[in-house]
Amino acid sequence: MTTSIQKVNVSDITSQTQVKQDNIQLKNKSILPDEQIYTIRMGTELFKLTGSSFNSDAPNYFTEYFQKNENKFDLFLDRNAVSFRRIVKHLQGYYLDIVDEDEYSMLLADSIFYSFNKLTTDIKESPYYYANVGGKSFKFLKKLFRRDGDSNNYFQVFSNTINSEIEYRFVNNKLSVVPISSNFISRSPEYFQMLLDLLSGATLTLSPDLRETLIKECKYYRFQNLEQRLIKVNLSINPFSDICEIKLQLNDISSKGLTSPIEKQLYSNLNNNCMTNKTVCKTSSTNDNDCGPATDSSNNSSDNETTTNANSNNSDPTEPQRKKRRVGEHKRPWDMVRYKRPFIDDNSAELVFQLNANENTVIFNKYNKIIHIDITGDTLRTFDRTFNAFLSRQGINLNSYRRKFAANKDGKERDHLVLPACISISDLQVNGVQCRNICQLISDSKFNDIVFDASEKEKKKYSPGLKLHLLNSLWKLGVKDGQLMLIAIKMDSFSGIKEFNKLTEFI
Repeated sequence: MTTSIQKVNVSDITSQTQVKQDNIQLKNKSILPDEQIYTIRMGTELFKLTGSSFNSDAPNYFTEYFQKNENKFDLFLDRNAVSFRRIVKHLQGYYLDIVDEDEYSMLLADSIFYSFNKLTTDIKESPYYYANVGGKSFKFLKKLFRRDGDSNNYFQVFSNTINSEIEYRFVNNKLSVVPISSNFISRSPEYFQMLLDLLSGATLTLSPDLRETLIKECKYYRFQNLEQRLIKVNLSINPFSDICEIKLQLNDISSKGLTSPIEKQLYSNLNNNCMTNKTVCKTSSTNDNDCGPATDSSNNSSDNETTTNANSNNSDPTEPQRKKRRVGEHKRPWDMVRYKRPFIDDNSAELVFQLNANENTVIFNKYNKIIHIDITGDTLRTFDRTFNAFLSRQGINLNSYRRKFAANKDGKERDHLVLPACISISDLQVNGVQCRNICQLISDSKFNDIVFDASEKEKKKYSPGLKLHLLNSLWKLGVKDGQLMLIAIKMDSFSGIKEFNKLTEFI
């Protein structure tokens, strides 16, 4: 006798079991007779639906009502007929395409009121956001914000808020509570459309002003990834240090992106040329065509430092101290602060930041032979907001470099941030002329300003010196051993009132 063995597919058994369970659940949901017609009156409008339609999203308000009142087949409700007409399509198995933010709010409210749980879930999990920006309705995909930094945005927060608020009012029968209005945003619809285009992958030609405006719009909507991609930056490899550098405006730096070179163990050999903020000028240059530090002197500023400070014992402890170099002693260079754009960059680069016009002055103190950069106004506040917390983690108190004084002896006192500066490797332009020997400029009797003496913190005094008012400048920030140094990369400056007036344009 031959016994046949039938192969049984386990997946088939599982699927059959699932079908049976689904049929049982469907039977339990079919609490109204499928063929029975029920009449629903909303205001002056009449709707006729079968029990099958109501059972498609059961249990709900209607199934419970007609189950309790078996002999009744009609019902009057003082609700919105337009909204219910849309819900009927859902009950009949059609896809519910929500048009705008008002319809979204009404459908969500009524789906909760009628206890259509499936519809409520579908609305909450809609693939779209709905908003009215400046009087124009927008419907846009949530997946536009899939990038890290864009997802937790204004619309996600508002959507979660309004969903919770509507659910609270109807579940807890708090209809007297004034509801949150539909998602109206008093912003420019044209700019918002540009942001959506950029998020969709479009390439737009942006003027500097338009770029700045769109960055502000990104900040408002919390599109943090797009904001970083809109910021104008320059990434390049420095051929002398073989280190990647990132260049951007000071006000575009996010404090979250600052990283310490000490933590990353990355150093730049170029810093050997900027060990101190002391000048090395000894005698006037004999070259009448030059105006800035001689190349040989600047390239060896740390090694040629021989000038002593008569007031060294009373000098400000926040100033980098000069020490005589011992034979064979190796000085550790400044550690350059690095930067990584949040949500964009995987690796950090050496930071080069740009300071703009009218609020920054390079001060040369002829008496103490020291150099500082004096930062005031909005630039001071931006610098403090950007670097204060980061420098504090490096053991540097930025407030110790704050001073309150008048730029001129008879002027009005205001806040200043006076930081040690090194210009040895800087490309310098003064009054429209390339400057190759700063020593001659400092010793020139025509440039004899009275400058604030930052060598002593507790005293307000002025010394003979030179001021270079910066139009634009590029800087690196060096830190080590609880001290800091601003290292100039490029400076465009002017030195007096006539040069300032020369730059003034007619209206």
